[in-house]
Amino acid sequence: MRALAVMVVSALIFVLGIDLVKEAIWDTRHRVSKPEYITIASIMVAMTVWDFVIGVLFGIIVSCEHLLRKSFMTRTS
Repeated sequence: MRALAVMVVSALIFVLGIDLVKEAIWDTRHRVSKPEYITIASIMVAMTVWDFVIGVLFGIIVSCEHLLRKSFMTRTS
């Protein structure tokens, strides 16, 4: 009985992960600009290759850099 519960929970986590990847990559492809899409994809790659916490820190840094570039371009033009 315990093995069945572990398998069901594992399957639910797997399905949730697939749904989150679909939402992050596939559903946003036409709603954001190309640099923002590259940022989203690079954050996902960083989380996959290294660690969740490192991916979050990488995402914060890259997002802040993207925001600074965007605000700088808005001010200069």
